[in-house]
Amino acid sequence: MEGKFAVGFKMKKIFLIMLCMVLLVTPIMAEEVFTFDNVKEYDEETQTITIINTFNLGRDIATIQLITPMEFEVPRGEVKIAELEIDLFDNTYTNAFDGMDFYDLTNKVIVDREFIYKYKTTKIIYIEDYKESCALSVNGTEVCTGIFIGTHEKEVEDWVDFDTSILYKGKITLGIFTNVQAGDNIEWVPTLFGKEIDEFASWTESLNVDLLYYWKLDEASGSVIDVVSGNNGTNDGAVPNVAGKVGTAYDFEFADADNIKFDTSVGVPASISMAGWIKVESFVGASFQLFLAKDNNLIRSWNLGVYQPAAAGFIAFQAAGTQTITNTGDINAGQWHHVGLTFNDATNTVEYYLDGVNIQTIANAGVPNPANSNIFMGWREHTSHVPFDGVMDEWGIWGRILGDAEMEALYNGGDGLTWQGSFLLDTCACPGATEDWEINMTDNCNITSACDLTSGSLSFVDEGWTICDAAIDTTNMGDPGNNAVLYLNSSCVITVD
Repeated sequence: MEGKFAVGFKMKKIFLIMLCMVLLVTPIMAEEVFTFDNVKEYDEETQTITIINTFNLGRDIATIQLITPMEFEVPRGEVKIAELEIDLFDNTYTNAFDGMDFYDLTNKVIVDREFIYKYKTTKIIYIEDYKESCALSVNGTEVCTGIFIGTHEKEVEDWVDFDTSILYKGKITLGIFTNVQAGDNIEWVPTLFGKEIDEFASWTESLNVDLLYYWKLDEASGSVIDVVSGNNGTNDGAVPNVAGKVGTAYDFEFADADNIKFDTSVGVPASISMAGWIKVESFVGASFQLFLAKDNNLIRSWNLGVYQPAAAGFIAFQAAGTQTITNTGDINAGQWHHVGLTFNDATNTVEYYLDGVNIQTIANAGVPNPANSNIFMGWREHTSHVPFDGVMDEWGIWGRILGDAEMEALYNGGDGLTWQGSFLLDTCACPGATEDWEINMTDNCNITSACDLTSGSLSFVDEGWTICDAAIDTTNMGDPGNNAVLYLNSSCVITVD
């Protein structure tokens, strides 16, 4: 009996030793099955998570580095809300990706969002090349056209759907893509390698993304201020401080060739968007009138204006001598219209927007000259200045392609938006002097216009939030309470007297 017991005991010891050897010698198989023994370490300076397997005596499995900012401003629509670099140290790893949680930081609730991982790569596209050819017509007007001269290759970034069921050894750059909605302020928490990564991060929807220049056109005199980049303008004749779409605006006269020259000579991003308000006073004197142009006497990059073949006008864009004109969407004299345009460098296409609606896409639009030159409002410096006759207000230029929802937001149902550090929609209606103002916090509204209640009081009811970004004068102010938040932006000044 003792001999049998001894033999059995030795066999158990041998089995345990062999099991330990399997776990030590073949860690990849164990990691593909088990994740409960993984732990994480976080380096805040580099925004890097290290995944460590404790059963393998503290061996590093992978690192996960957040490339994008911890608080990431993103545009609206189907976009990338985060970028990660994962470096796997083993040959393979299965099922490293195990869901994602999303938290609405404004309303303090969990939300459902569909998302997808994509990996970063590149692809080759072919861009058509044109050269500008100009000649004088019989009446002495310069006519320019774009002549096709060939194509050139361009390597561009590309994002491809990623199979999350397996990772392979080495580094890979992944993007997380989802449908960003208006007003989003969302924290995302993934589970990777069996660990909840709550050190990462959040996104905020914003029209500020890649906003290069913005002219509110609210000045009464002096320089025309770019509130984003300081590319201020010199006014040559346009009348300031006239009634605008939002606040005040500038009035340009065709006969006087009024214009504004912005001081800084700038290049052109690969893709651009432009948007602003115009009110044509008349189509006299020319069939083409300019809103914005980037050119000088030697370099013509692009022109954006209105072409008037009949009673109403169409939006027109010219680049490298190639002019594209919409054939839909009337611009009528005496009426405010919101005009928008996007140019996609990767596809060489222009998309036109009128009053918040995408009205037309035109291919082979010509490639803007990338050389530095000035931006003009109301005419171009090149021969045949084609000045504008009318009023303009609230113009911006972005170094990216705005989406349909963003152009619609700028139009804002015909009321327009203005820039006050961001594009906030004034959705809290000030009742006016002597009135009490009770804000229902469930409305989640923004205060962007000054409100003088004089003898009226300010109070809050229910749960939710309000963003204050303007001056408020009141005789008494109530407490928002424990279940509501009053956000005070830099422009918010509440005076109680």
